[in-house]
Amino acid sequence: MSHAALDDELAIASEFAHPGGRSGIVRQAVRRAGDGELLADAGIAFVIVDVKSQKAVQTDGMIREAMTPADR
Repeated sequence: MSHAALDDELAIASEFAHPGGRSGIVRQAVRRAGDGELLADAGIAFVIVDVKSQKAVQTDGMIREAMTPADR
């Protein structure tokens, strides 16, 4: 991967790559806007937790729909 210069314009894309029942993965890519070269990428795992019970919460309804990529 390449690096960015101080005056480079960057394009950052984020998407829910793998929504699960109680967790998921968000994929992120940072590209140089001028030529589209990939500068960095990441996969970020998360779990939705109920604060009171300290247990993972099942996703459903609007939350689940919002996490599902449009191309699925």
